[in-house]
Amino acid sequence: LSPLQDGDAWGVDNDNDQGVAISRTGNVGIGSGSLFTPTQSLDVRGGVFLGTMPAYQQSGTLTLGRADSPEIRFHTIETFNSETAASNYVRFNVHDAVSSSTVTSVLTLRGDNRVGIGTTAPTARLHVAGGARITGAIFDSNNQPGTAGQVLSTTANGTDWINLPATSVNT
Repeated sequence: LSPLQDGDAWGVDNDNDQGVAISRTGNVGIGSGSLFTPTQSLDVRGGVFLGTMPAYQQSGTLTLGRADSPEIRFHTIETFNSETAASNYVRFNVHDAVSSSTVTSVLTLRGDNRVGIGTTAPTARLHVAGGARITGAIFDSNNQPGTAGQVLSTTANGTDWINLPATSVNT
């Protein structure tokens, strides 16, 4: 170990500008480029690989929780990979505030380009289980937002905003 230039950390450099530094406060820095004084408990500069899945066709979990009590009120990111795109996923689970250790799956990203919000088994490109609120425009297949009074209609190739035919009322 050798002191860094600012004197606030000690580090090991492999002469390729990659190394590890430990600050006086106990922070650890790992990175490429010149050694630096880490500013967080773990300060990584450069790419990171987290090997959460122990083997092929096994799930892995990254848990994000409270430092004072990691076994309660935590969130997880769950991963799984296998031979089919539909069975590969990254799933975000959030503590549900009902019990001390229950999480609810809120977002699932699958390898077959399907996204599930509120479901772990999306059956369309975007599958929302429950209500949705949209505060912006809805665009059709031609990237048009439509105008007041139009309805979104299914076509052979997607969707299109159309005008409803005028109706007459018998008097």
